[in-house]
Amino acid sequence: MTKIFNKSGGYRKLFSFNFATIVHLGAIGCCKRFIPWQEDTLGKTVGQIIGAARSGRINIAEGSERAGTSTETEIKLTDVARASLAELQNDLETWLAERELVPWSGKNPQLEKVSAVKRHG
Repeated sequence: MTKIFNKSGGYRKLFSFNFATIVHLGAIGCCKRFIPWQEDTLGKTVGQIIGAARSGRINIAEGSERAGTSTETEIKLTDVARASLAELQNDLETWLAERELVPWSGKNPQLEKVSAVKRHG
């Protein structure tokens, strides 16, 4: 029997999807804890941060689901996910810079703990 379509779905088993889910939930928690509504009365900062995190996660899932019918669409959605997560990183770096804080250095013990998740996950 000739296989017409590639296998699709299965995104819940992907490391990238699971890590993006952790990032999304972390972004929500970070916003709730560190960005009080009084500082973000229009909700633009919180909306942007959570929206970029959500977009990264959801586009991984959508790309995986489309793999069976369109490799091109799968690649495009995966690229959108990467861009959304880069947007999130830049938003968070800007938020830190506005408060005269700096992102973790490569030698920070907290960063090493987060990085260990990838190595051992």
